[in-house]
Parts: sequence; C-alpha cells; structure tokens
Amino acid sequence: MEPAPSPPAYNLNGNWHYQFRIMLLGDSTVGKSSLLRRYTERCFGPAPCPTVGVEFYSKMIELPPGIKVKLQLWDTAGQERFRCITRSFYRNAVGVLLVFDMTNRKSFEHILEWYQEVASVQIMEKIIFLLIGHKCDLKSDCKVSTEEAEGLAAYLGMDFIETSAKSNINVDLAFETMVNTVYEALKNKEIALEEGWDGVKRLGSGLLAASSLHRSPGVFSFDIPMDSQWHYQFRIIMLGDSTVGKSSLLKRYTEGVFLESINQTVGVDFYVQFMEIEPGVQVKLQFWDTAGQERFRSVTRSYYRNSAGGVLMFDLTNRASFESIREWHQEVTETVKPFHIVFILVGHKCDLIAERKVGKKEGEKLASSLGAKYIETSAKNSSNVDAAFQMLTMGIYEALKTGVMSPNEDWDGVKSRLSPKVVTTVQTPGKQEQKKKCTC
Repeated sequence: MEPAPSPPAYNLNGNWHYQFRIMLLGDSTVGKSSLLRRYTERCFGPAPCPTVGVEFYSKMIELPPGIKVKLQLWDTAGQERFRCITRSFYRNAVGVLLVFDMTNRKSFEHILEWYQEVASVQIMEKIIFLLIGHKCDLKSDCKVSTEEAEGLAAYLGMDFIETSAKSNINVDLAFETMVNTVYEALKNKEIALEEGWDGVKRLGSGLLAASSLHRSPGVFSFDIPMDSQWHYQFRIIMLGDSTVGKSSLLKRYTEGVFLESINQTVGVDFYVQFMEIEPGVQVKLQFWDTAGQERFRSVTRSYYRNSAGGVLMFDLTNRASFESIREWHQEVTETVKPFHIVFILVGHKCDLIAERKVGKKEGEKLASSLGAKYIETSAKNSSNVDAAFQMLTMGIYEALKTGVMSPNEDWDGVKSRLSPKVVTTVQTPGKQEQKKKCTC
C-alpha cells in the first residue's frame, strides 16, 4: 500500500538574502496587531484579542535590484505583566516601531518610557527607531497633535508617521521607511552583522556590492503567499538539548536548505510554513525554535503554555540528549496545564548510522510511554523531514476535531478564523465550549 501523499506546503521563508527583525512596542490596545495584520495580511477586522507575550508575523519583500528581505515582525504585549517576556527580545531587534494611539494621550506619554527600556538593554547604534501615531482616521477624537508628536520624534532622533490600519493610511509607508533606513545603515556600515546577534541575518556574501546601491528608494515588490488565507494557526515549539539539530530541521522544512554550520539559537527564533491539511483547509504553522542551553530556559519556558504542538528532539548519536527527553516533556507538560499539547518524538541525524548511540526500539518505547508518535529524521539528507511535521500537524488537527483541543481567547496555541459554529461542528458531540472563542 502506497503512503498517502503529503499535504502541499507553501514556503514563506526560502530564497531571502537578508532577514530583518523588527519589533512593535507600545501600550496595550494602541493597535500594534491591527497594523501588522493590515501590512502582512491586507485585512482589517474586529479588534484583535490582546497579544499574550509575543506574537509574530512574516513578510517577504524585494528591494531593487533583486535583494530579497525577510521581515520578522514581532508583536509584543503592552500589558505590564508580559514585560519580563518581551524585554528578552529587545537585544535581538534591528528596528523598533514605537506605537501610540492618537486618541489616547497616556499611550503617547509612555513612549519615552518604552524608548528608555529598549535603550537600557540594546546598543543604540545597532537599532533604528520610528515613532508611529496610530488611528489618525479618528481626527475628532485625537488627543495628541501632529506637532507634539513630531517634536518628541525630533527630540529622540527618529522620524514620525501617522497611520491608520482601519483606513489603510500610511501603513506600507511606515514599514517601508523602517526597512529602507535599516538597509541604508547596513550599506553605510552604520550597523554591522555580528555572530550571536539576530537583528540582521544574511545568506551569502557580497550582497551589498556597489551595484546594489543604485536604486529608487521606497520601491518594493511584495510577496504574500497564503498569509491572508489560513483557516487555522498552530503554534509548535521545538524542544531538546543544544546542538541536536532543531534549527537545521526547521530550515530544511521551511526553506529547503541544509547548512553544515549554523549559529546556535539565542533565546527563541521562529519560522512559518503553510499546509493544506484537507481540501480547502489551510493551516499556518508557527514554529518556535528554542535554545537548548540552560541559560535560556527562563526565556523559552514562557512560550510553552501557548503551544499546541511540541517536537521533542534528540540526537541519535548523543545518548545524553535522548536521556534528557523526559525532563523536557515533564517541564512542558506541567507548564501548559490546563491546556493540551500534542507531542511527537524525533530522533535526528539518522543518516549517521555508524555513530548511532540510540536504537530505534528504544526511541519507540520512550515515545509510547510519553503518549507520542516516534519518527527518525535527517535534515542533511532530508529523510522524513516533511513526514515528521505532517504527523504532528495532523495530530493537532485530530485533537481539534475530537474536541480534545479548541481555540480559546486565553490561549494562542490554536487560532481559528472559522466562525464559532464551524469550529463547533468538528468537536465531539456533547462537548460544550466553556469560553467565548476569538475568531480574529
């Protein structure tokens, strides 16, 4: 019997020359998520649920002549209780949009505090700021004048732009301004690429050659494959000791590449992939690639609770990484309660047969004891890479259909754009929703 064909996946990560990590900061409800959805998904809907911790979006753009840039756009929670989480990401950003609500004077008065908070942990020469006055369409309700905002921006040494996600005013301009400024700083060597810093990443060399300097500023072409068409979003977290190959596996799956040498993840990185799990049902997969080193565990633990799927990963040539799996599983399981998470166990580097230290039966036995499926993979030769992520995605989808898992406004593991009635139809009869679902 032939195996079922893999669901098609759509690549949002491949073929880029540069990656810029940009954060949006500002008080809760100023509209950071709405701005990002308007920019990346070309839509504006009902007020989104408040961001829990950190959310992210991706956008691929092209700077003439042919320089492709992947934007990692980090949407941070404005509430004070999440500040300890969001602060951990300031250091690895190259750009920050400081956003305030033009109808809320307090949000404007807090901008200096947000600026100083970033300045306390980031080298200021390595970061570009842009001040954003949002909801400029609500002119009769404005509590902050353009002149005041321009004065603050000038005082802090940054540009100011007024925007409206609802009316789509200056949204593209704001992000284009940021990207252009970062790119110019790179060309002028005002910002330098450094190992261990994720604000800017580069693939290949010589991309800032003189031939690339002659271009029309502000001219972009946009590539938005599938991002505005997903029905579900599943957040999946990669777990396991350092050097087991989590980043390599994700790069092979999302970008179709394998690098012999790859920098260790600092804190958390992320990737995006799209999959059609059944005819007409598109899923956006958000992958959180966690650092395996102990010193980053306090950061990565904060993301366990908002995950729907977990890839427990060990290196088949490193027995200690296999023996650590129970600890990773226990740590996550205790953190996600009362929510449910679907696990798979992945034995990686199966191409290194002669160096193997863990047998297949051992892996299967451990997986069975953890209530997970087991699969062996190799990012180097692409063995079972697609199959592993297909297995996990279908496991999450089955949990949704049977009512074991459901979208919840207090949990970001699964998001649904289907109406509550549609979501309910895939749950087991008799299962009643306990809380109102967010369909944003």
